[in-house]
Amino acid sequence: MADVNIYCGTWKITSCDSIPGEGGTSGIEGTEFTLSENGDVIWKVKEGTEPMPFFNCETYEVFMGNVHYLRLFGTFADHVIEFRINQPREGTVELTYEGWCVLQCDKVSTNESKYDRPFSLLCLLEMGYLSDMKITSSNGKEFLVHSTILNVANPSIHWTQPPCPLQGFPEDVLYATLYYLYCECLVSGLQEETAKSCLQHVGQLPGFSRFAEMCKQVLKSSSLKRQLISLVNDIHTCACNIVDYFNGITLGSQFNDESRAAQLCYVIKQTLKEVAVAGARLLLLCDLAFWRNHELLREERYEVLKYCKSRYEVFPC
Repeated sequence: MADVNIYCGTWKITSCDSIPGEGGTSGIEGTEFTLSENGDVIWKVKEGTEPMPFFNCETYEVFMGNVHYLRLFGTFADHVIEFRINQPREGTVELTYEGWCVLQCDKVSTNESKYDRPFSLLCLLEMGYLSDMKITSSNGKEFLVHSTILNVANPSIHWTQPPCPLQGFPEDVLYATLYYLYCECLVSGLQEETAKSCLQHVGQLPGFSRFAEMCKQVLKSSSLKRQLISLVNDIHTCACNIVDYFNGITLGSQFNDESRAAQLCYVIKQTLKEVAVAGARLLLLCDLAFWRNHELLREERYEVLKYCKSRYEVFPC
C-alpha cells in the first residue's frame, strides 16, 4: 500500500475543469496549497482569485484503498469536501469532486536548503555560549544567559544590577520567560498551569505586558478548547442514550400491545428530550466554532477536529 505521505508537500492548481470536462479558465489557476505531515492545509491564493469553498478548509485526511480520497475539513461541523485522487504521472494529481469539478495539480519543488532556516538566538540560551550572567530557578536549575540580549529584549529592566527579577522562579516559568526574551514568542506547547504561573510571577514586571497578553491568550484558547470538547462529549452522550433507549425496547410475546405501546411512547419522549439537548449543544458548538475559532491556533483547531471525528467514528455505542 502506498504511503499517505506521498501527497504531502506543496501543489499548484494548473487547471480547474467543470464536469463533464468543459475547458476554460476558472480563475483559480496558480493557487497553491500545502498538505503538511501533521494534517494541516495551507492555502496560498493570489489576490483577486475567485473564492472557492475549499479555500476555507484548514485540515485534511487521505484515505488509502483501491481508490484514494482527499478529504478537506473546514471550521464548521459539516464543512467537508471530498476529492477522488488520480495520479496519472509522478508529480501530478487530479482531484475530482463528483458532479462539480476536476483540479489538475502539479507538485511544486521547494528545493529548500537545510541551512535555510529562520535565525534564532535560542541556541545561545540552550548551549550557554558566551554567557555573562547566571539565573537560578527555585529548584536549583542554572540558566546561562546574556545581558546584551536581555537588555535588547526588555530595556525596562536593568539586568546587570542585582538582584535579578527572575531569580528563584519555578523552572518552567523561568524557561518560558527566557524563551520569550530570546525568541520573542512563547515556547511551543506551553501548558495551561505554566501560563498561569507565568502571569503570577512575571505578568506584573515592567516590560512584560506583551508576554502577559500572550499567556492570557493561551489560557483563553485552552478554555475554549475544553468547551468545544465538552460540547462534543455531550452530543455523543445524547446519541448513545438514544441508542440505549431503543435497545431497551422489549418486544417479547409476554407483553401485550398496550404495554409495548406505552414502552415505545416512553422511548420516543426520552428520545425527543435527548434530541433537543443535542440540538442545543450543536448550535452552541457551531456558534463557538464560527465566532471564536480565530482564538485557537491551527494545531489546536486540528486537535479539536481530530477529537470530534474520534468520538463520532465509534457511534453507535
